[in-house]
Amino acid sequence: AGGRRGRGIVAGALASGLCVCLGLRSLSFILPTTGEQAPRRGVALGFLSSVLAPLAMPSVAQAVGPVSMPVSEITWIESPCRTDKGEMLKGTMATFGLQARCVEATATVVNPNDFALDRPGVFGRIDDKAIETSVLANAMDGASDVGQFTMIEEIPPGKQRVTFRFVAALPKSYAGKPIPELAFRSMKAIWYPGGNRFEPMSQCDMNPTADGCDEYFEKYPPTRKKQR
Repeated sequence: AGGRRGRGIVAGALASGLCVCLGLRSLSFILPTTGEQAPRRGVALGFLSSVLAPLAMPSVAQAVGPVSMPVSEITWIESPCRTDKGEMLKGTMATFGLQARCVEATATVVNPNDFALDRPGVFGRIDDKAIETSVLANAMDGASDVGQFTMIEEIPPGKQRVTFRFVAALPKSYAGKPIPELAFRSMKAIWYPGGNRFEPMSQCDMNPTADGCDEYFEKYPPTRKKQR
């Protein structure tokens, strides 16, 4: 919904800008064009262009291109993993000897637009604070950014408290113990107009014949899932 509103704003702003350009073009037939007054016509049109064009397109810079927002004041709790929504570790060498521990985080984000941003991605680094090692499976050394690792459902305009979930990859020696204290670094949310870069695969996406998948696809049809 936020993506559609953003595209609507862009289209409206571009249409307004086109109208201004056509209006200024029509002025060239009204203003004098001969003698000493010809240079004055150029000055007048240039002045009107510089003043009116920005007024006609106030939202283009705001709506076109990614919107990057710092994520701050983060608190978190452990939450049971939702394996039906893909909250698990994939069976690769990178996750050998690790177990999935799921976290629900709450944070402050400021949306600078006057419309809601639908499903922006979350980027940054999350470490085990005591040993300074990443808990994100694709960047265990902590030396590289894992990229987008989850998303926020929606960010309304203005300053908001939002929630997002992610899977922490911890050694199996932590089984039965609390998740260690986490350190969040360089956290930000980025919204991309016209679509999402990432959406986690659910168990039903990977195995549509599994138990309960008929109900899942009734709630999230494949066509709707691509548009969300």
